[in-house]
Amino acid sequence: MAAVLLAALLGTGLAQTRGGTATVLLPEDIPTLNPYLSTALITSQVAPAIVEPLLTVNPAGEYVPVMAARVPTPENGDVSPDGLRVTWTLKPGLTWSDGVAVTADDVVFTYEAATQGANSVRGGLFAKVVSVTAVDDSTAVVEFSEFDSSYLDLFQYGILPRHASGELTDMSSWAFNRDPVGTGPFVLGEWRAGDRIIMERNERYRDPAKPYLDRLVYMVVPSEETRVAMMVRGDAERMLWPGANQRDALQASGNVDYVLVPSIYILRMFLNLGERGNPVIGQAPHPILGDLRVRQALAYAIDYDSIIDGLAEGRVQRANSPFELGWYTCEVDGYDYDPDRAAQLLDEAGWVMGSGGVRVAKGAKYAADGTRLSLDVMGYTDFRLLEQTELVIADMYKSVGVELNVRNVEQSVLFGGWADGAARKTGDFDILMYDTGAGINPQAHVYDLLASSRIPTEENGGVGGNYSRWSNPQVDAWLDEAGSSPSLTVRKADYCNVAEAINEELPQIYLYQFADGSALSVRLKGVNANTWAGISWDVADWYLE
Repeated sequence: MAAVLLAALLGTGLAQTRGGTATVLLPEDIPTLNPYLSTALITSQVAPAIVEPLLTVNPAGEYVPVMAARVPTPENGDVSPDGLRVTWTLKPGLTWSDGVAVTADDVVFTYEAATQGANSVRGGLFAKVVSVTAVDDSTAVVEFSEFDSSYLDLFQYGILPRHASGELTDMSSWAFNRDPVGTGPFVLGEWRAGDRIIMERNERYRDPAKPYLDRLVYMVVPSEETRVAMMVRGDAERMLWPGANQRDALQASGNVDYVLVPSIYILRMFLNLGERGNPVIGQAPHPILGDLRVRQALAYAIDYDSIIDGLAEGRVQRANSPFELGWYTCEVDGYDYDPDRAAQLLDEAGWVMGSGGVRVAKGAKYAADGTRLSLDVMGYTDFRLLEQTELVIADMYKSVGVELNVRNVEQSVLFGGWADGAARKTGDFDILMYDTGAGINPQAHVYDLLASSRIPTEENGGVGGNYSRWSNPQVDAWLDEAGSSPSLTVRKADYCNVAEAINEELPQIYLYQFADGSALSVRLKGVNANTWAGISWDVADWYLE
């Protein structure tokens, strides 16, 4: 897996050639080039070639400047000690593609467009912002009503030019939406709706040596089979979102590199620590899973390597916590496959081998004598690898005397709400298995997943995503500190403490992290495939060999 992922860095160390056209294949057209009018993922794949943010995130998960001169931090004085004031400084000499100078007032205007623009879809990003003020032409100050852990992400969708946009009340009909003025390496040449978007080199780009390409074409080809055929023939240089089932065909041609990039999504088992189907504060422990020794046995009984290398054919990698990527990566030892240790723990926990190869309780901590060690696992249907993983783990558990019954349901049922009586919300399950993951700012995700206050109960109307019903006051304190500190160093330390607590108490068992595929022509170099950004994040560096 590591060797394949390293292939995501292509063209490093080679002499860049200038000129030529690169064609990127899209499954559908984008609705707009104004990222404040659309949440469609495909928009964020294309727009950054023209409309740039203050910061982006590189493949290592680190914030790096784009239009900003530096990343605001408490250490460099750009973030106040209480996190309520953030100063942004622009790079000197920035110009829009029409030659007008970029100023801090454009940052102010972007805030106004996001929060006041007609049909804006990004206002929620600024919910804790009180004001954005231009102190001078190169400095903008953001004031918050309370600390916002996502302060670095506010302007992630790009900066808009006040002089080349329009009235906020007319934002949905701006000419900018289909012909934007930006600071990116390319400018719009022509947009043939439903067919292609042709971009030309921005001659006013801040780096006079870039972009290396003369032209960039985003071609709309709805059929995946046609897109694959075009890549195989060498008619295009990049394909967005190739299916894993297309990997062999693409690689066999000799014209295409199929690159795997780590995804944020991690497949895990959510173990219900509370009494099944009794979602009240202070509920009794689960008769089987309430005992830590049983949970540890379940973790030791899984042969992770055989699942990753065999079942998943190396297209995934081991995960041991929710903190596996980017600046918040935590090193956690996890559990190695040890069926003998699993059996020993079950013996110690009062589960003895019974008839039919299934253990029964005899002096167990919470279960009545004679209770069978039988558990249900619930995932969602129409996800072949998930279902195969469940079946393989069930077979592994059988070898240590644990019966695991697969009870999958449709996604709409699994992810239903409290009012729907969904088992995930009401706690009417033993084990859940599905994939989820945190973005570059993990706070909201992990807080909802792990904080005691986020356990769904009758008392709170089923609010929250702590479906394991795990309560650890020290974890709550670490999560609270991480959510209130502007220091990434402090936050990472808190998250890694949480990761160790998960590993010790096992409310969840982490299985593997998915990877996303990307198809590139062997002629296209300078590409850095990026978990955190769309494919156009580094188009200035692309070149043809």
